[in-house]
Amino acid sequence: RDTWHATLCDFGASFMYQACEAKFHQAVEVRAWGLLLKDMVDRLMMVPGQEATAESLQQVVSSCLDQPPSSRPSFDHLGMTLATLQ
Repeated sequence: RDTWHATLCDFGASFMYQACEAKFHQAVEVRAWGLLLKDMVDRLMMVPGQEATAESLQQVVSSCLDQPPSSRPSFDHLGMTLATLQ
């Protein structure tokens, strides 16, 4: 097949939570996003000439899957990191 298609879904937090719990819930969402990105990076590794991009994104994936969850980046930080990748 010559084209690839992706379907993205966001279930998000389907419940109310206290502001003091926001960092924990965001860490769960960052991990889910990191798993999606990992799948995309694995596919990108198969595209000739995209190895360097895939390696840069792999570092982002690793940070999203960090343990403990409190060490994962925020989405704001991820946005800034991704903006610097070329």
